[in-house]
Order: sequence, then C-alpha cells, then structure tokens
Amino acid sequence: MTIAIVVLCLLWAVTIPTYWILWTRSAPGDEGHPAGYVAHESAFRLPDLTLALLLATTAILALLGIGAMRTTGLVAAGMMLFLGLIDFAYDLANGGKTREYIGDALLVTSACSLVALILIGDAS
Repeated sequence: MTIAIVVLCLLWAVTIPTYWILWTRSAPGDEGHPAGYVAHESAFRLPDLTLALLLATTAILALLGIGAMRTTGLVAAGMMLFLGLIDFAYDLANGGKTREYIGDALLVTSACSLVALILIGDAS
C-alpha cells in the first residue's frame, strides 16, 4: 500500500510543476479558449504548486513510515479533488475539449484513489 501511495504522490508531484513549466513556456493566449482563460488558469499556479509540494511531502513521509503521511495525504487528496472539480466545472461551462475532460478525470480519480489507499492502509 505504501509503495502505491508513494508512486501516486510522486507522479503528480512531478507532473504538476512540469505542466506549469510547459504551459508558461508555450505563452498561451485566449485564442481557442473563452475570454479570460489565461487569467483563470494562471490563478491556479500557486495552489497547484502547493499541492505538488504537499504530495512530495506525503511521499517522503510514507517512505519513512511517519504517521503524519495520513494527514498530509488526505489534505493533498482533498486539494486534488477540489482543484479537479473546479477544472471540470470550468470546462463543462465553457465547452471544454475531450483532452481537458480526460485531465480532469485523471485528477479526480487520483484524488479518490489516494484517499482509498490511505484508508485501506489504516484498516490493515
């Protein structure tokens, strides 16, 4: 169970900052997106990077067998779920593309999986 938590957390802890590096370098504009898209998306940089840091912390705590991993993991999962649902709602309201819905679904599914892995680990 611990390895699954570590892998899931590290996967997202690397993916999130990578997304922001690529997004920033591509200098996205509002073309092909609703008005205000760049401003909306840019607002999520700080929460997303905070989430990545929390996920990395959770992975380290899990590897070290420190019980605080449960708390940091559940907080991170809650953040993932919240941010994923905001993305989903935004895409739904603004005619998102299929690839955007796939990203939303991966984030929400990963959040639920992290909660399940932590709770199953607690039960065993």
